[in-house]
Amino acid sequence: QDGVLVVDRRGRVRAANPAARALLGEPEVSAADSFALTGVAAWAPLVGAVDRAFAEGRWPEGGRDVQLAREAPNQLRVRVRFTQRPGVLEVEEFCVLFVEALRTVQARVR
Repeated sequence: QDGVLVVDRRGRVRAANPAARALLGEPEVSAADSFALTGVAAWAPLVGAVDRAFAEGRWPEGGRDVQLAREAPNQLRVRVRFTQRPGVLEVEEFCVLFVEALRTVQARVR
């Protein structure tokens, strides 16, 4: 159910599963191996959240809610995990985003 994206520090999606591609809702990325998050205006809030996560080097455990710049049903809950190699103290160049529709999260809570 969760969308999974691997994103580099420059905002390039290196890998995305079909659920993530569906949640992002852009047909032109459905077949692309990799694509830039920065290329679609509707994804600007997601790009900002990823930039902030890389700058801070951390993310709230419960995730953050991100409203894509489209109609109301496109609110996403985003959780981020940074890659971490043993013995490396600095933030890595990639993070893994776990993305799900906020309405799905709310339905589960109910």
